[in-house]
Amino acid sequence: MPEKYTWQTMSMCEVTKVIPSWNTTSASLGYPTASITKDVLPSISCDLFGYSAWESVDIATNVSPYDPALTWRDALDGSLDYLRKQTKPSFAFGRNNIIISEAGIPENNPKASPSTFNAIIAYALSEKDMPWFLYWTLYDNECNIKNITVSTIENTASECDGLWIKKPDNTLGATFSRFQATYLLSNNNNTTSNAQFISQTVPTSVVKGEKFTVSITLKNSGKTTWTKGGLYRLGSQNPQDTKTWLPSGGRVFLSDTEAVKPGEQKTFTFSATAPSNEGVYHFQMRMVKEGVEWFGDSSSDVVINVTNAKASQVISPCSAVLLTKDLSYGSDDSISYQRTNGEVAKLQQFLVKEGFLLTSSYGYYGIATKNAVIAFQNKNGLSPTGTVRLNTRQAIYKARDCSTTEKSSTLALPTSSIVPPSEPIFSAQCTQDVGGKYRFFYHGIKYLMLVIIQCVSKDLVRLLTLVCEVFRRVMVLLVV
Repeated sequence: MPEKYTWQTMSMCEVTKVIPSWNTTSASLGYPTASITKDVLPSISCDLFGYSAWESVDIATNVSPYDPALTWRDALDGSLDYLRKQTKPSFAFGRNNIIISEAGIPENNPKASPSTFNAIIAYALSEKDMPWFLYWTLYDNECNIKNITVSTIENTASECDGLWIKKPDNTLGATFSRFQATYLLSNNNNTTSNAQFISQTVPTSVVKGEKFTVSITLKNSGKTTWTKGGLYRLGSQNPQDTKTWLPSGGRVFLSDTEAVKPGEQKTFTFSATAPSNEGVYHFQMRMVKEGVEWFGDSSSDVVINVTNAKASQVISPCSAVLLTKDLSYGSDDSISYQRTNGEVAKLQQFLVKEGFLLTSSYGYYGIATKNAVIAFQNKNGLSPTGTVRLNTRQAIYKARDCSTTEKSSTLALPTSSIVPPSEPIFSAQCTQDVGGKYRFFYHGIKYLMLVIIQCVSKDLVRLLTLVCEVFRRVMVLLVV
């Protein structure tokens, strides 16, 4: 199924004999005033309420059968307004949840008035801002049965009342042309919806179960006007229709009076609720015309860390490290041209500060980094895999140290004294500090100095780790 379409299950409750519930003349003519509309509808909930509108007008006489003094417009107005009064708003459609669910014109009836029916359609769809108008029926089922076989019921057009959109011979009836003309008129041929993402304000860390404010600005770059009655919403993505942040349905609504015209910008400011479980979650939104299509740009994906900290106990995240993807041996920031500020580099800077790694390797996840990760995992009760996945990323984020001094076990050396950030050690054109055939000796001397320093610190574990790293780098340099 194409991405722009989506399946949704909705409930519709259909009612008829509405006029006697509100029209006093009907009661005086002997019609009962007790009805489902009056006594039952206030107690039930449905996504849509359908009005079976046969009672509102007799197409042949243009008046209501319940009250000859009512025109079709008076009958529709009174019945639709009464239904809105008697029913509850729905989540999907708000107060705009009343539709005409049964109405039709018998084309074979010489007294039927096509002009009246056309006016009813236009009035319901435009002036009453009705999301749908259901025609009765696609194929006329009010025909004289001519022949019944196992597989078919056959009739000619002349043997039916003409309540169809398609005739028995599959040609289109006049009603189809009426609907098509009304649709094109009401939409002015501008039916393309589009949206351009402008900006957003979304936090990257929130406390589980607590509410926070989000602001997303979009530009209407299409040809349609966004209104609540037109079923335009801001909907959740990643995954689509997720209720992670908006538990009531994953939608943000326009107000009843808003109309975002083509070329205008709309800032959606709304309250979201963090999940009840800690973890790393995605936050992303996109415009949707409910039940029709998703359209336009999605907002930028924001990775939010949901923590267990209470509002009164939030620690300043001055050196918090939020890793947004899994890392393992061989991961290399240089692939994305981020050797000094990529994910691996952030991990290494954290490990250096916490005393698990001697110095950053500027974005390459080597054996020293792997061993440092294993040491961190052992200390924090995690499985010592040497691979940074979700549980390890969460533990890294929580292990914040905002002190101005390094921990006693950390050997504080400026990273620029090991490998210049502007010149990766594995570059085939390593000539900025020492070039050509001497680069092996240059880097070898630097690592020999580090070995001597580590011997003085009598830290055998780190010494062995560093020796392994030196060996690996020597092998790499030999093949460059």
